[in-house]
Amino acid sequence: LRNMFGTEGRTHVGLGRQKQTMPEESRHLRTEDRKIISRMKKDNKSQAEIARTIGGRSCLQAFFRPLLCGNQLAAHFPHFRRETWKNRRLRPSAARGISGGIHMNALKIFSDSPLGPADRQLLLDGSAPHEILFPKKAVTSVLGAPEPDPLFAEADVAFGQPDLESIARSERLKWIQVSSAGFTRYDTPEFRALVKERGIIVTNSSSVYAEACADHVFAFMLANSRRLPQALASQTANASPEWFKLRGDSISLRGQKVVILGFGTIALRLVKLLGPFDMEITAMRRTPRGDEGFPVVTPDTLPSALATADHVINILPENASSLKFMNSSRFAEMKQGAVFYNIGRGTTVDQAALLEALQSGHLAAAWLDVTDPEPLPSEHPLRHHPNCHITPHIAGGYANESVTLVKQFLGNFHRYLEGSPLLDRII
Repeated sequence: LRNMFGTEGRTHVGLGRQKQTMPEESRHLRTEDRKIISRMKKDNKSQAEIARTIGGRSCLQAFFRPLLCGNQLAAHFPHFRRETWKNRRLRPSAARGISGGIHMNALKIFSDSPLGPADRQLLLDGSAPHEILFPKKAVTSVLGAPEPDPLFAEADVAFGQPDLESIARSERLKWIQVSSAGFTRYDTPEFRALVKERGIIVTNSSSVYAEACADHVFAFMLANSRRLPQALASQTANASPEWFKLRGDSISLRGQKVVILGFGTIALRLVKLLGPFDMEITAMRRTPRGDEGFPVVTPDTLPSALATADHVINILPENASSLKFMNSSRFAEMKQGAVFYNIGRGTTVDQAALLEALQSGHLAAAWLDVTDPEPLPSEHPLRHHPNCHITPHIAGGYANESVTLVKQFLGNFHRYLEGSPLLDRII
């Protein structure tokens, strides 16, 4: 404290038996804190909102962080706003901050995520007094190649889809949060070696999209079991032969067998959705942990599971070992009349082999949210097969997903500042 404030000013607090002093600016801002608390109570703000505004989770932080959090206070009280937009970024306070008990400079966060004005403001307010660096051009698709931006060289943290070359050149970067569940461009031995050597943490945003993706594949399963595509296209009369066939072809999911390829956050959510149907679930993962709660197979022991599964759900990410993982051999190993689903990556499936399995009748149906390429050309045979159903890579989408994406990053950002374990860590 003596190093931070010197010895000039008025006596304000005892630490043990020795008293420290506080400069006039600190005394003034402490008075402002009282005014802020009084106003927020009049506005019926909750204690949690007041605590966040004042900026601390402990007495020490609550006392000193008003010096540091001008931007955060300004979100509620305009007369506190001292920072301005300049050169496409928000200038941070020159003051030093306290976070998680560690004395540190304000960090610089590079974000190339395609955020709207309200989402940008949420990011700015939630990360204050730290600085947000917005590039000239945001990433428009997680499948597209990001463009380098000179601001990245200043970043301590990256949130979005940062360029690989920029990461390799950076001398400051300490943590990357990928703004998608998939992380194909970063899932290489070279990149893993680079970040391991430099001590860079890598997280993704699986938690943001897990529920929507699980809902989507579950909807696929229900639509298939109830023959919804055929029923929606039908105008048959009650008690006609077609009517009886639609009823007779519908099946229940209860008690059926499922194999899930790739077991992460999305699969965990899907298992919860399938629970009430008493389905027999088997997961495939390269390294079983033993705490999954149901049978787990490896790629080597997968054939026996495929042979009895009614449903095979592919959630594999794209990497060198997963390219065309579902090939003609594995489709042949699947049970006659089984259904295949893909919400992972299109490149993990040999689509010619899938088409052959459908045409031969070995597979009853395929439900795809991802293809290779995307979108699949209109003349592609899979588009015209009556038992192949394709949605345009929308499984992870939902209303306000950008808000959830920013909030998930901010939650991880505060964990990072506190030195706590980060969610969705992948490297």
